[in-house]
Amino acid sequence: MAKAQWYLLAYDITHPKRLQKMGKLMQKKGIPLQKSVYCLLATPQQIDALLQHIETIIHLKHDDVRIYPIDDISAIWLYGSDTTPDLAKPHPNPTPWQKMKLWIHKKWQTRSKFPTQLKGE
Repeated sequence: MAKAQWYLLAYDITHPKRLQKMGKLMQKKGIPLQKSVYCLLATPQQIDALLQHIETIIHLKHDDVRIYPIDDISAIWLYGSDTTPDLAKPHPNPTPWQKMKLWIHKKWQTRSKFPTQLKGE
């Protein structure tokens, strides 16, 4: 079986209804970094299945979805005032995605160490 890899998915959807459907899908599948930007940990087969699902939602001539492979999660740097407040929400029984959100939030709070100490952890 193929190994899971990190991906950055960004989208620009022109119609509000399609935008809402895409947002709901991505909230289930990824870690929100911004309103239309998500981080995913997936195998190539899972990305193919996700793209097939996305193709049923978007209009290929009007909407734009991009997926970029990321070698390491430490390649993502967080700067600015919007650090995705959802990252800081505590969860009683966190899923792997929620654990990753909390990890990113922790690294953001100690951004003087970010990203140099992420690779060895």
